[in-house]
Amino acid sequence: MLRWRGSTAPTAAETSPQKDERQARVPPKRKQRSALSVLLLLLASIAIGILVIAPAVFYVSPWIRHKTVFLTFVNLPPFPRLNDPRSYDLRCAHNFYLDSEEAGLQLGAWHIPPASSVDRLGCDKLDQDWFAHDKRPIVLYLHGNGGSRAGGHRVSLYKVLTGHMDAHVLAVDYRGYADSGSGPGGPSAEALPRDARTALRWLQARTAGRPLIVWSHSLGTGVAVRLMEEL
Repeated sequence: MLRWRGSTAPTAAETSPQKDERQARVPPKRKQRSALSVLLLLLASIAIGILVIAPAVFYVSPWIRHKTVFLTFVNLPPFPRLNDPRSYDLRCAHNFYLDSEEAGLQLGAWHIPPASSVDRLGCDKLDQDWFAHDKRPIVLYLHGNGGSRAGGHRVSLYKVLTGHMDAHVLAVDYRGYADSGSGPGGPSAEALPRDARTALRWLQARTAGRPLIVWSHSLGTGVAVRLMEEL
């Protein structure tokens, strides 16, 4: 004999949509408290990371301190045309390399002549001797951390110095930056002033008696102060 076994029909109370809604509904205040708790937890985690974890890591890791201070890994613009400074609209500019006081170490540099000399002589004559054609002042530019001598804000400054100030500009990348060599130990508080001194002595040997200005920015300000102390 076959028997039919069906499911028991639900009662009216069990199928009531009002009861389902009451069971699924979460009070608005509880939702707000939950969202606020998540937000506070997130803010607390960020605060702990900034105020506790980051300083602790910075303190115990010399490698991180070094990278954070000098930022040699930050290269803006990302693919600088260091061999072609004229492509940045720096008229008659030259790329060259200074031999450091330390054997085997070379520092990448740009020379940008003053606007008056460019207008009067053109690039051909200026290519022969950069400083023999005028008595204009010379600016040694010491940049801050990160990037290179091709940084956009630095290029803008060169144009102001060579245009409005009508000066020569020598912009140098310290060791470990851009296409300069790393040298023993890379950049440091002791090494960067030596690189600046290399550039300064190179200028002094070619421009005796000429007005010479050391223009620095950010990290370069500390380098300039150390350089002046040694003179």
